[in-house]
Amino acid sequence: MQNRKNQIMDLGKKLAFKCIDGDAKAPAAIKDAREQFIKAVEVRCIINDVENGPLKINQGDSSLCGPAAFMYCVAREKPDDFARYAFDLALTGTGSLGSLIVKPKQACLDAERLKVEKSWLSRERTITPADWVTLASLRDSTGPVSSMTRVTSDFGGMTHPDALAGWFRKTGWFRNVRNEARIGGHRDPLRHLLGINSLPLSYVCLLINANIMTRGVVFRMPTHWVVLGDGAGKGGGSNGNDGSVIRISTPGMTTLDSRGRPIMTVPKMEIPFQYQIMERVSCLPDSPACAFNNDPTASKRAELEKGKLNFKVYTWGRIGTIDAYNPGNVTVEKFQAAYFGYVAAAR
Repeated sequence: MQNRKNQIMDLGKKLAFKCIDGDAKAPAAIKDAREQFIKAVEVRCIINDVENGPLKINQGDSSLCGPAAFMYCVAREKPDDFARYAFDLALTGTGSLGSLIVKPKQACLDAERLKVEKSWLSRERTITPADWVTLASLRDSTGPVSSMTRVTSDFGGMTHPDALAGWFRKTGWFRNVRNEARIGGHRDPLRHLLGINSLPLSYVCLLINANIMTRGVVFRMPTHWVVLGDGAGKGGGSNGNDGSVIRISTPGMTTLDSRGRPIMTVPKMEIPFQYQIMERVSCLPDSPACAFNNDPTASKRAELEKGKLNFKVYTWGRIGTIDAYNPGNVTVEKFQAAYFGYVAAAR
């Protein structure tokens, strides 16, 4: 790895990506830009650090949420391979993640200005060189016809569920990859969402409409990938301890703390715990079984739909609750309209 870093710091060597050096002309500025790139990659490989590590991977103002979700999982599982992939891309324009070969087109390599002002959002849109190299390269290498040429290449950055599942499979590092994401949504999204609790320990990428998190109008259209979990452990599923269990707290139930534990405000026996409700819909969050052999009764389903969802996700370079950008307003009923399934990969 050190040899790769030494090659990147060789100012006589032209790197494959123009964005790493940016508009720098003087040797000192180029040296500084390359040092920043190396440091950014290394920071993203730090494990068990609440302020650094894979959560630093950030799509910024690009539409690269699919690659960001995938790379977050890869960097958590294989940090050294992630760093090697980033450095190889910088040096040669080609990188690999296990058996997944990534070779972006020339226009992606030539992208130099990663800050675009006066865009259609009427503000600056930006992404760091480290994230452009690792994320845009993956998306551009996979297609579609539209290339990743700038941070505003929105159509080029979109990721279909089949592509995301394919990346997990092609690495050869993950087993039991499941593609349960549907562009048109699921017939019973609540049932499908709670079914995640029965998965084996997995990385779970949820496909949602981003407006559910940002107070925007939720359209029946998938626009964003997030990764389930609070970053404390690997993956999700009912046997995980990293905040990745899907929980619902209804008006008649106690509230939960950040670890999903009941906060007692009245004597225990007087509280209708969420687990009692879940059991009636054949989905006990902390048990291995979540088969949904029987649909919930109309009254219990109505109670669940009025409840608040309680789980955390990685997105936009941070860990937050699903309602972090829309506090107190993400009910089960609303989230169903914004949920389109998931891609899961067991480790």
